[in-house]
Amino acid sequence: MSRDCNLVFGTRDADRKPSQPFRTLFMQEMVARGVIAPSFVVSWSHSDEDIDRTVEAAAESLRVYRRALEDGPGTYLRGRAVKPVFRRYA
Repeated sequence: MSRDCNLVFGTRDADRKPSQPFRTLFMQEMVARGVIAPSFVVSWSHSDEDIDRTVEAAAESLRVYRRALEDGPGTYLRGRAVKPVFRRYA
């Protein structure tokens, strides 16, 4: 038996459209809880406690995310939203 090694996620707004502000908010809240999570890469070097702590941080971060779906992410962001690396400048 093995662990899934690279779990990716998407962030969407209240209209279910992909959202960089919501991505920023989720990452901000995860970092505030001690977890850097642009994706979830699990290896055998992670203990069960590491994984449990990450799951708890995600649950807490998603509570903020849920409130932001109603109030807007700007209410909770502490800075500017991230932007895609590849974008048009025209």
